[in-house]
Amino acid sequence: MPTPRAGYYNKLGKRVSGVTTIMSNFKNPAGLMYWSADIALEVLREVFTLLTDYRQALITLKETNKLDKKVLGRFKELDAFLESKPLNRANYKNEQTKATGTGTLAHELIHLHTVEGEPTHDHSNKDAFLAYQNGMKWWNEQNLKIISAEEQLISEFYNYGGTYDALAQRKNKKLVLIDYKTNKKLYSDVIIQCGAYVNLLHEAKGLWIDEVVILHVSKETGMFKPVHLSRREIEEGWEIFKKFLILHEDKKKLDKMI
Repeated sequence: MPTPRAGYYNKLGKRVSGVTTIMSNFKNPAGLMYWSADIALEVLREVFTLLTDYRQALITLKETNKLDKKVLGRFKELDAFLESKPLNRANYKNEQTKATGTGTLAHELIHLHTVEGEPTHDHSNKDAFLAYQNGMKWWNEQNLKIISAEEQLISEFYNYGGTYDALAQRKNKKLVLIDYKTNKKLYSDVIIQCGAYVNLLHEAKGLWIDEVVILHVSKETGMFKPVHLSRREIEEGWEIFKKFLILHEDKKKLDKMI
């Protein structure tokens, strides 16, 4: 969950950084870079194909001096391409907004059903609805029960805050932290982030988290995939987050020097 607008404050009234803010210093931008390049490359391929066909149409027109159906078809394809606003489609920011919509909607549908108890029959976004169905199928097979969700917690010892997505319990009483992700691909930083949330739950509420499950919903296709983290992975993520905390505080000191 993103940091709330009001921010996080410890018992002394001092504002502390949130998990997502701390993690943002160490995000790997490679995924976004490659994806944005692919978006532009796809449009360039269309341009190359159209220009090749257009050139052939002009050659045919010159040789025959006739506007036959094939030649006219090439001109219509070029018109349609220009009307499709290729410069907008080549801009990853525009496409990112569209792509994020599917994954975010699927996440919201699953959240509403599992946390609020509100099932949906909205088929307007087929990919999102399919992800929702697959997510609920998995959820029912796991026999999970939501205990709490989107709770803001503070670590008084380590001075940071965070808002986890959901906390569930199995029939054997074991606690499971649920984290939703709508990225195209999962990266190792999700393990670090979840390690930070697990510590918050332990320190602030005295809870022992036995398992973490990342519910990954692709932002483009809505494909649903649960990813289980072991206790060892969670602890390793937490150890790295503690190092991130130190670096984050050091960076804030440097920022004040400029």
